[in-house]
Amino acid sequence: MKIAVIGNGIIGYVVSKYLSQKGFNVECISPTLESAQTYLRDKKFKLKNQNQNINISPKLKREDVIRCKSVSDLYYSKDTNDFFALELACEMGLAKYWGANLACAALDDDIRKLKLGKFEKEFLKSIIPILDVQEFYSKKSHKQKNIKDYFDRLSTKRFELKSSKLAIWENKCLLNNLPGFNFSKAIFGNSFDKKIDYKIIDGRVNKIQLDNKNKKLLELEIQLSNGNQNRFHEKYDYIFVCCGAIGSYRLIRKSFNYKPIEKDIIKHHPLLATLCFLPFLPYPVNHFETANINLECKLKNDNVYVNFIPLLGSIKEIIYQSLNRKKINFLRPIIVLIFKFINRFSNIPLSPGWFLRRIYISNIVLSSRFTRSRIFYKSGKIYIKGKFIKNFHEYVFNNIWPSLILELRKRKIYNLFFKPIIVAKGADLHYASTLFKKTDNDGSLLINEDYLKNIKILDASSSEYMPTANPTYYFIARAIKLISKIK
Repeated sequence: MKIAVIGNGIIGYVVSKYLSQKGFNVECISPTLESAQTYLRDKKFKLKNQNQNINISPKLKREDVIRCKSVSDLYYSKDTNDFFALELACEMGLAKYWGANLACAALDDDIRKLKLGKFEKEFLKSIIPILDVQEFYSKKSHKQKNIKDYFDRLSTKRFELKSSKLAIWENKCLLNNLPGFNFSKAIFGNSFDKKIDYKIIDGRVNKIQLDNKNKKLLELEIQLSNGNQNRFHEKYDYIFVCCGAIGSYRLIRKSFNYKPIEKDIIKHHPLLATLCFLPFLPYPVNHFETANINLECKLKNDNVYVNFIPLLGSIKEIIYQSLNRKKINFLRPIIVLIFKFINRFSNIPLSPGWFLRRIYISNIVLSSRFTRSRIFYKSGKIYIKGKFIKNFHEYVFNNIWPSLILELRKRKIYNLFFKPIIVAKGADLHYASTLFKKTDNDGSLLINEDYLKNIKILDASSSEYMPTANPTYYFIARAIKLISKIK
């Protein structure tokens, strides 16, 4: 049996590994960043690094991320209005640059409902590492107490404070240089696994076609990413689409040219940002620069999910990036000495370092039910218009924000902003549900009032449901569930 997996992001990668381990003949088709760049040069597109105006994370200011996004935005044509849409043409997709905080603990109930088999559970454990941040700190440093007991005392059924769990290989971590905003071999996804037992085709699928003679066979029009831009057609028994909520939508609309009754939805999470002072929860001098603590909070009518990210790491990275952009890296050793001085006296109460090690960037994630963003396809191009529900800002400031601040203050977690920053629509970088009206519960594609069981949309685009916590691990597990019965 011959299977095509379209897309080599995190879901395409995991699905291809899973199917090949089960003995299927798998071809994973997706362009690399280098081939996408070559294609654009051949077409005489001007490659120009674009400034990132969305203040989501210092990672978006990295030169390699800016370059990848600039190429990808030209390669995957789209027009956005009040929406930050991120598609990346590279192995592992966004996980190549992010790929750490998977919110595994917050997704336990959702993943349990998928009812994965024993083989599927063991497969996920073997391929994706899970590191408990606070447990790691307590093991590596006798000065850092294990604060799980403190979490337990603070937590209730409606307010659960937990250690973050990261997709990081512990045996690759260097204590004096823990993974953060820059590339690290310890972060799952940052370093693409070349040891694969499936075929990779460096190319772009232009169209999915049904074989008119043999209805069970499917045909792909593939454009190879070599210098000649050769096109060819290949037949498959199954096609699994894993291009992300935007990419999969583009491919299906282009292939089957159906006209939706109304503009399709694209779900995402509203994102708020603030700073919080946690006097009893310091992070160590050597710390992970991603989420260290997660919070699930059930307010009266709303569930919120909060990531607590050490402020100090973000400050350092922003300063280093600024020095690099202004070409004054000769000042870097001085900055390093300043931070060493701050850290040296950070155990002295009320010193600058003592305060800094207790201040966290707090990203507050709200339910996707607050979004009304739309996506549609016309003349080979994707259009996205960002939108929140009516009176969203008023509801946040008058209901969610006061309730959350009260719950935090009860547990001696102190917000430092009068009002939160409402981050740009789409800035959570998680999108879903663009094709759920065109698929069934198994991800099978609906064409001409018939569900095609051999074309499945495995990524978030086919799911109506989107967890509030970082949904990546849930959608990985869901993709495996959707193909677990393929024989």
